[in-house]
Amino acid sequence: MIDPTRPPDVAQYDDLVRRLERLERTVRLANLGLQADIVTTLETCTATSYDNLATVGPTVTMLAPPSGRLFVLATAQTQIALQPGAGVNFGQALLAVKITGDSSFTPVVGTAGHDSAAYVQRDDTTPELIIDLPVVHAREMEGLEGTITLTCVYAKASDEPAATIMRFYNRSLVVLPI
Repeated sequence: MIDPTRPPDVAQYDDLVRRLERLERTVRLANLGLQADIVTTLETCTATSYDNLATVGPTVTMLAPPSGRLFVLATAQTQIALQPGAGVNFGQALLAVKITGDSSFTPVVGTAGHDSAAYVQRDDTTPELIIDLPVVHAREMEGLEGTITLTCVYAKASDEPAATIMRFYNRSLVVLPI
């Protein structure tokens, strides 16, 4: 506590500066406009072009910032189940973010910068192999206007063996205006 009848000493002054800096950081973080959503449901993906899973999302609806720019971070845990069979067996879990509303963006499988992937391969005929892998998609999006909805969408590689099973769970979407 600072005594108003005496000038503050250096320790009191330093403590006051630290408290004001902490308050400033807290206010700045509260005003960032960060939005997020999480879906934990385990869902199987059979699509070879981007689509929703049975439980859609995660999804964030927001007003685009005046800059028209967002930093988007989408994550998911994947289960890639490789089935027994001859030769090379692989799986590729694909994650992207689709934008609808006053501005729109539709990701296309295999287009640079549109998506992120978790990939696994094996060269044997052993019993089914289930591998848990994270997939993280981070990108800056710009030129956005008006009210927009960002939704995570999912796919599996079109050239992977039909018996490969792709599942997604613990899916998250974080959107930060920049």
